[in-house]
Amino acid sequence: MQSHENYKSIALFERFQSVNWQNDIGPPSVTDITKAISNSFNWVYDKAKEKSFSLSSTSIREIHFHLSKTLDLSFEDAFIDEEKWEAFIGEMYGPDDELLNASNVSGSEAWILSQLYWNHLGSFKLAVPLLYISALDIQNGGHGFGISLNNIGAFLMDLSFSGPNMYDAENLRANIRKYV
Repeated sequence: MQSHENYKSIALFERFQSVNWQNDIGPPSVTDITKAISNSFNWVYDKAKEKSFSLSSTSIREIHFHLSKTLDLSFEDAFIDEEKWEAFIGEMYGPDDELLNASNVSGSEAWILSQLYWNHLGSFKLAVPLLYISALDIQNGGHGFGISLNNIGAFLMDLSFSGPNMYDAENLRANIRKYV
């Protein structure tokens, strides 16, 4: 399992990125967000060991809901446009139901993270994709993903190249396991 430290950089990022916290008291502290991401990772880890996650939007929505609930927030929905996510997965993996069970996404994690971050999520745009690709990785025998404070700059640089104007996640893909 990951240490709290691997979520502090993500929490710091989310604290200032998620503008609409939809509560009366303002954004939670970085410490509270770190604990919530860690708690959500433990929940994801347990569910992933049961092979509970798929490539459908339902799995992403579950992670988003759990993280929101852990912070006592009420984000309405994870997705900006769920149909675009389903189309992306269909293009990437095809209509084969066996692939939709997320049995083998190794090497695709960076593309999935990039697409969720840049095009599909309205809140928790970094935490949810990282938890989601962690779930897929754990289901396939891995340990999940986190980003150490020492590596957040390099990660964000690679993430920026995977977004608008370039949409090239190859650097992110090549380095994704080095950020922990």
